[in-house]
Amino acid sequence: MSDWKHIHQRINEHENSIVHSRSSESYFLKTANKDIDSLLFSNLNNIAKQNIKKNRQIFERIISVVKLIGKRGLSYRGKNNEGAYCLNDSNLDHGNFLEIMILLSKYDPVICEHFNVIIKKKQKGRGNFLTFLSKNTVQLVINAISFNIKNTIISEVEKAPFFSVLLDTTQDVSILDQCSIVLRFVLHDTIFEKLITVKCVHDSSVQAIAKLLEILSVWICQNVLETLLMERLICEGHTMVSLVI
Repeated sequence: MSDWKHIHQRINEHENSIVHSRSSESYFLKTANKDIDSLLFSNLNNIAKQNIKKNRQIFERIISVVKLIGKRGLSYRGKNNEGAYCLNDSNLDHGNFLEIMILLSKYDPVICEHFNVIIKKKQKGRGNFLTFLSKNTVQLVINAISFNIKNTIISEVEKAPFFSVLLDTTQDVSILDQCSIVLRFVLHDTIFEKLITVKCVHDSSVQAIAKLLEILSVWICQNVLETLLMERLICEGHTMVSLVI
């Protein structure tokens, strides 16, 4: 640097040069600990994070709808019209789950955007993409909720000094006997009754119920209460007597 009279002009020229711009950018990237992967794939990573966040929001609403339907004791699916390509047809009956999701899409921007995307893709063809609205997704949510409920029941029964098993049958609309299996126990001076499963039975006689109870005793201890001993299984007799009456 020999022309000190024009130092300000030379500094401005240097600051506006490509060499200075690239050098400054390299310095700031170095201080920010940016590696090659983050520079090459930062945009893709941001898109992936946004998709994950959006999918979680969608799934949270789906779980809430499944819990609501289960709480009200309603059926989840309809007989027909479960395809994504017909979700925009309000004249069709899509079943309780999809109908509630369609209602949410009118007021929830997250579900509305999701519905618009899947309907548009399905109308173009049978694409292989995740909709979160299929029967498989609903069944996965139901299984996960069932697993958590059973674990909660197990933790409560383990704290009780003993428990009993109640069996009761009733006919459904198809005239088949459905036997409900309930665990009764006392915890913190409060009586609890928890339904653990429902089995279809073809004979409601005392002998058949006794045989069913024998099978269920093993099944309960193996699949529901693995940590409990068989000696803790105390069966109430008045339930089976009421079946004979």
